[in-house]
Amino acid sequence: MIVYKYLHPDRIDVLAGGLIRFTQAAALNDPFESTPTWEPLFKSLIEHQKQFLAGSGEEFSWLDSMVARVRMNKNARRVIQDIIEDTRNNKGVLSLSLNRSDLLATGQKFDNLPPDSNIKALEVGH
Repeated sequence: MIVYKYLHPDRIDVLAGGLIRFTQAAALNDPFESTPTWEPLFKSLIEHQKQFLAGSGEEFSWLDSMVARVRMNKNARRVIQDIIEDTRNNKGVLSLSLNRSDLLATGQKFDNLPPDSNIKALEVGH
């Protein structure tokens, strides 16, 4: 399979040097690209915490159960926020295309350059 990496004409040095940059997710032009839907992860984390408590064999009063639920919710939200922030700031993203002439994507990435701009496509692999 051949994939393409689109580059602004000013970045011809990448083609000449054969270098590709992995961009931090937080630096992408669309902030929603790196913001996952956290609700399924939150529900899964809460469910695992409930199972852990249920498997402990301890009996909890109504008040202790409520306090535990509040703490589980706060802890789960904090853990998920930490995971998302770590992913957005410390993990790299390599944006590639299967389409050699993906003009819609290139226009969005390169300050709405006109379609006749000299956009370069780097063939990454086959």
